[in-house]
Amino acid sequence: MFDTDYFIQRIVESGTPENQARAIVRSIVDAQDDLANKRDLKEAMNELKAEIKLDMADIKHDIALNEKTTSLKFTGLYLLIFAIASGVAKLVFWGST
Repeated sequence: MFDTDYFIQRIVESGTPENQARAIVRSIVDAQDDLANKRDLKEAMNELKAEIKLDMADIKHDIALNEKTTSLKFTGLYLLIFAIASGVAKLVFWGST
């Protein structure tokens, strides 16, 4: 924010009527209200960083869960293959009983 009285005075000193100078400065102040400042940008950046950290934690959790699930699936698959191989071996070496 800047000193509006100072800018009004400077504009008036340049030959602009005071009511016009006030209108100009008011327009500038109104326009600045819509602009982001460094603090606004830092806050937004910190919020985004926090969201990214949460998302990364969720992703890591999902990956770990998928690794466990995949490991269990492979263990089950290996057991199934072993059971089938055992059954085939039994048929081949000992015949059907």
